Amino acid sequence: GLNILLTPYDKLYTEDKMLPTGDLREKVKGASRAQVIIVTKCPEELSVETQFEITKKLGVEIKQTVFFTKISYNDKVISKNNSILLTELKHYQILLVTGIAKTKPLTDFLKQQDITFDHLAFKDHHVFSDKDLKEMDHRYEKFDAPKKIILTTEKDYVRAFSNNDQVYYLPIKTAFLKHGDDFDTLIEKYIAKHKA
Repeated sequence: GLNILLTPYDKLYTEDKMLPTGDLREKVKGASRAQVIIVTKCPEELSVETQFEITKKLGVEIKQTVFFTKISYNDKVISKNNSILLTELKHYQILLVTGIAKTKPLTDFLKQQDITFDHLAFKDHHVFSDKDLKEMDHRYEKFDAPKKIILTTEKDYVRAFSNNDQVYYLPIKTAFLKHGDDFDTLIEKYIAKHKA
């Protein structure tokens, strides 16, 4: 009954095409079913004017509410048995291994933290083969720093590396730029109304 539509800031659904030439699984007019539209992966500082322009581009209807969110990164990386503060990673040699579609938000964030890394990038939903793992190990073994780690995304960690003590991941969460309480209230009201 409550339809929530997510669309990335850098590729709004109104600027996309249906599969196979784009990423949409249905026509843009299907967005009219959504009562809530969330623009994801926004820059930290997104002006009210820009938010208004995006809302216009989306052709939002009166019955729809738009929210803007960003990726919020944890202050430490985590492995099976350990954690390291991000501020300490400047002293580590890092092999970043990713199997996601868009690595730019993560790599930009690491660079903003003055964290350097060697990036081994695979396609989205990549199934890591023995050959891939050997390539990872080979690159990692070539590092000559006393402190070194393999870093990956939370998604890839769960899919492929959760049993490897050398692999760490950087937890992420979604944070609202503004009006997060309004979103929570909207969800709570819907649940209360439809409990029966």
